[in-house]
Amino acid sequence: MDFTKFTFSKKYSRNDRILELSFDFDIKEVTGRNSKTFDDYNSLLYFLLNNPKKQIFLTQTQNSDFCEENDKLVINLQSYQEFCKKIGQNGKNRTQAFLAQRLKNYSEDEKKSIISSSTEEEIIERIKNFTDEEKGIFLEKLKGVEGLKLPEGNIKNISNEEFLKAFSSFLTDPAKQKIVVANYPQIQINLLEEYKQFLEQNLDKEETFIQDWIDGKIDNNGQTNNSDEEEIKKIKKSRCLIFGLEFISHKREGQVSSKQFDILTRISQGKNDYVLIELKSPSSDVFKVKTKNNDNGGTSEEYHLSDDIARAIPQISEYRHLLDNASDIEWQRIGLVRGKISKCLIVIGTKRDDAVWSEHFLSLRKNLSSTIEILTYTDLIQKLETTIRNLRENL
Repeated sequence: MDFTKFTFSKKYSRNDRILELSFDFDIKEVTGRNSKTFDDYNSLLYFLLNNPKKQIFLTQTQNSDFCEENDKLVINLQSYQEFCKKIGQNGKNRTQAFLAQRLKNYSEDEKKSIISSSTEEEIIERIKNFTDEEKGIFLEKLKGVEGLKLPEGNIKNISNEEFLKAFSSFLTDPAKQKIVVANYPQIQINLLEEYKQFLEQNLDKEETFIQDWIDGKIDNNGQTNNSDEEEIKKIKKSRCLIFGLEFISHKREGQVSSKQFDILTRISQGKNDYVLIELKSPSSDVFKVKTKNNDNGGTSEEYHLSDDIARAIPQISEYRHLLDNASDIEWQRIGLVRGKISKCLIVIGTKRDDAVWSEHFLSLRKNLSSTIEILTYTDLIQKLETTIRNLRENL
């Protein structure tokens, strides 16, 4: 491998560390823009973050797939991106799944790490191309799982469908389920930390930018997301976690009586109590502050509701009224069972580090009706921090 050809590089900041990807081509010629981002690059960075001794070199010509020399991983960009597209995952572990098909290059500890972090879909994608010999070895190992029904007869007569069915039954084994459940809090932590970071970095953005991110139209770096429709649906559902893990069945931009609300979410499973959420810009003001000269030669400030808040309160109240009086047919169009709107949330602006501002904000919240609550994006970030801390303490 001629490493002198890797004359281009890009550096990225992740978790207070600088990570670097090297290229033997100009990435701008691939992306068509002056950018450090390209499809599926985030997973490469996540791999480097968790494997500090490794280096990643991306090529288009020096090999057609993958090779490794002294902790230097050389990955063909096209082969890698085609694999990512094929498995239909938009997660952090795409690189690990790609490398899992080339386990001969890794130590036993590295193999275990890669396999343990793979999702069901990634593992299934790996075994789809097993040879008959590999299938035989794999099925022999599965025989050690009590109560598992495996195909009988000559391995050469077992269809791919039967083989994958046997493997799927392994994934539903209680022991495997316990492993998944045990790791679920860590999966949540990783997601929520990404989402918190996104919000922190985009408090100067407009309402449509935040909505496009929630809808999966853009990735965590604000770049266009080219995932397929099914993946977009999963992303949209996942990103609504920023409002709270207690909320489920999120519906975006539903219509009732020709009016379109932002987000409607159920409070918990088994209850038809809903929370209506109205999104405004994180860069919007909560208050319009006027400074006036007073009789003492000083100044005083007058706090008034901003135009955005003044519009949002009657707007969300109207949506609530329409939903409370909507027919079963209208609720069915939204995709939910008819229920009660128990709370309305308006998410807008950011908090100021100002005692007077905070006092007025607290007063505003106290004087609203019991069903309307105003949260700033600062509140959302703080709520995420608390959730992440609680999850981490209970791992």
